[in-house]
Amino acid sequence: MIPAYKEQAFIADTLQSLYDFLQDISWLDTTEVIVVTADATDNTQHITASKIRIFTHNQHIQPGPRVGKGRDVKAGLAAAKSNQVLFMDADLATPLEYVQPAFELLAKNSGMVIGVRDLHTMHKTFTRRLSSRLSNTIIRMLIGWNITDSQCGFKAFDRATIDTILPRSKVIGWGFDFEFIIIAKVHKIAISSLPVPKWHDPKPEGTGLVGDSQVAAMKQTFKELLRVKQNQMKGLYK
Repeated sequence: MIPAYKEQAFIADTLQSLYDFLQDISWLDTTEVIVVTADATDNTQHITASKIRIFTHNQHIQPGPRVGKGRDVKAGLAAAKSNQVLFMDADLATPLEYVQPAFELLAKNSGMVIGVRDLHTMHKTFTRRLSSRLSNTIIRMLIGWNITDSQCGFKAFDRATIDTILPRSKVIGWGFDFEFIIIAKVHKIAISSLPVPKWHDPKPEGTGLVGDSQVAAMKQTFKELLRVKQNQMKGLYK
């Protein structure tokens, strides 16, 4: 499943690469591909509508005006028909070679698999690396130090985990990742980490957070983090 907002530069090539990958590993006929495209001023929706037809099993979900990545990811997870679902970023920052290991780990341990990046080297500038590590430290203080990277856009879930998380999730913006993790922890769902050392940001510096500036995204994320902790303390995730 792929949430795609203002991704016209990547979405066609990504879907073709995914088609070729699934064909190579003989998963093409059994894999459902879902793309969620919030309303945008570019051609992401039109390109997706045309290109996604190459997959036998596909869904193109258009949830309306953009309100946040969390809303779009949850819409895709809710619509998925499989008992195992993985979402990834539209720019393939996490290469497709990690798809099989993610599903293998999910089959072995059940629950939830999260991609884990090398936060020390993943960004191109010192400022971006510093902001990412600062954000990560604050998030880990509140959700648990054993989660080394909650924000990688590469996560897999089994159906029981999706059915537990979605009805309880409140966040619709960038902070949905750590809310998913907290809900999983509350319900003692297994969380497995998958190192993704080849993660890379293919976008020019400063444009990786499509639709938001780095400062705006950080402000929203911290607000959502505090909200999630308040929700947890109130017992809203039980």
